[in-house]
Amino acid sequence: MSSINYLPDGLDTQIDYGLSILQWLNCDCARYSWGNTAHTLVNDVYGHPIIYLVAFNPSSAPTVQPSNPSMAPSLVPTTAPAFTKAPTVVPYNLKYRGGRINPNAVVKLIFWGNSWMTNPGDKISGLELFYQGWSGSPYSSTVTEYTGSNGQVTNSITYTGYVIDSSTPKSIDPFAILVEVCAMIPKPDPSGNGYYVVYTEITRGSNSFCGWHASGACKGVRIQFGFIFNVDNDPGCIPSGTIPSNPGWKMSPGMHGLASITAHELSEMITDPGA
Repeated sequence: MSSINYLPDGLDTQIDYGLSILQWLNCDCARYSWGNTAHTLVNDVYGHPIIYLVAFNPSSAPTVQPSNPSMAPSLVPTTAPAFTKAPTVVPYNLKYRGGRINPNAVVKLIFWGNSWMTNPGDKISGLELFYQGWSGSPYSSTVTEYTGSNGQVTNSITYTGYVIDSSTPKSIDPFAILVEVCAMIPKPDPSGNGYYVVYTEITRGSNSFCGWHASGACKGVRIQFGFIFNVDNDPGCIPSGTIPSNPGWKMSPGMHGLASITAHELSEMITDPGA
């Protein structure tokens, strides 16, 4: 199972009492492992856990004022502790730990749900245009600074088309999505660079993320896979501002949202395929 270490959620409350963030680092420490039944899902899958390095500011420490001072525990101070000097801040640098990147992703899409057969709108054709136009684009070049134990990120992918599963999707659980990928992709790319993205009819509801990516194995072959909600009429997952258009095509808001989420997940998968 995965092991994740990060500062507790209570940090948000502690900040009000004088904790100041000095530095943050993206922590590449989230790893999923799948068994026959056991599996782990990190809710905040839209970003890796973050390590916060903090320093305490004694000038803004809270003062304890019990209603009956005589009953105050002896170990609880009624005034802020005095410090003669600020704590020493030790610089932390990112450490390379030998991780791998995806140097040339081999991408195939899975559209899961009957509406992809009956009413896909502009989304299938729009996503095809997206993946076909990725290689060599200015956006794809923003991640080429990354290197890994298996080489350097390039600004190209290999897009191999899509398949449609008209059955009704019932779960967004990573294990269920992995099972769907393995069922729809009979021969995963043998290089281990395969990336299979599942687009569904399921709407986001109360979930705090618009999509995610993970890794696993199908038929003994390492794969990367992703999941993206149906974001039609979901302002939390559709970028604000002018929707892009081409001659003869005005992109729908739902497609605009899918393009934004797709770009995010693809970039993350290329630079951190094991997440």
